[in-house]
Amino acid sequence: MSEDRNLELMAELFGIVSERVVDRFGDEGEEVVRDAVAEFGRRRGERIRRRVDEAEKPATVENYLDKYDMARAQGFEVETDLDCAGADQVFTLCPLWETWKETGSEDGGYLYCLEIDRALARGYDARMEFVHHEHFRDGGGRCRMSFRLTPGESG
Repeated sequence: MSEDRNLELMAELFGIVSERVVDRFGDEGEEVVRDAVAEFGRRRGERIRRRVDEAEKPATVENYLDKYDMARAQGFEVETDLDCAGADQVFTLCPLWETWKETGSEDGGYLYCLEIDRALARGYDARMEFVHHEHFRDGGGRCRMSFRLTPGESG
């Protein structure tokens, strides 16, 4: 369990709600859940970008991570390799995923994982590309992702 009980409770609620929606409405329900997570992520990404802009910093991956809106230190175990091209992250512990496993709602939680970081990245800057290389669900005991900004005008 994580150090943040509120995070666990919100993860548990999301897992239950998303699974119930999919159970009741099938593929259409899954589409609605994924769309809602994408909207949530986009809004969060836009807020992160505003924080970067207010700090009068450039829209970089480094500044995205620096102004990220969720305390990663509490319960998350992550290594970040940051360079001029972007960032690669490897999570070896995620309290959200741990909660979904413990409550038996991995399917619902996975819908969150499929959408959230891509939407956050796009909300922050349309040029940011996100790739989810591995997920805890794959059985490797880690979640690996990368963020890159493509050349072009910031958006």
